[in-house]
Amino acid sequence: MAQSLLQQITSHLPRLERLLLIVLVLGIASTFVSSVGSLIVNVSIAGLAMTFFLYACKPLERGITASDESAFRDAVARGVVPRVLWISCAVSAMGVLFFLLRMNRESSERMLLIGCVSILAALLALGILRIGGTRHLNAVEPVLLRAVPLLLIDCYLLFGQRLLFN
Repeated sequence: MAQSLLQQITSHLPRLERLLLIVLVLGIASTFVSSVGSLIVNVSIAGLAMTFFLYACKPLERGITASDESAFRDAVARGVVPRVLWISCAVSAMGVLFFLLRMNRESSERMLLIGCVSILAALLALGILRIGGTRHLNAVEPVLLRAVPLLLIDCYLLFGQRLLFN
């Protein structure tokens, strides 16, 4: 069976994400040496935001069947929550980019707040699903490794600076 264009694109996303993370680290390191580092950081964060958004478009894997009573919870746990988290990561990354570019303060704070609140809402939904005994939560683990650090960065940029510097 031939793969669709979306499946072909999403199969390369892990390599693209690793490459962008390496470029981000190199950009952060080069900001101490030259002014070009900030441009590299900005481009890599924009690329990561695009990658996170494309992860949300990734087709679901088939093969897991569920009974009628748990089918809705499993569909939410495998499909809805990870997509919400991926899109929230993309919004958070763009908020960080807007903050670094010193664009309109209200727009960067709004994007950071939207990313922060939506990640918290998805984590709350995951907690409720976990308490309810939903299986197949392993589909959420990769996005949690991105969402939780972005949540901490969002909270710091929104609230931490005000507490430390005021």
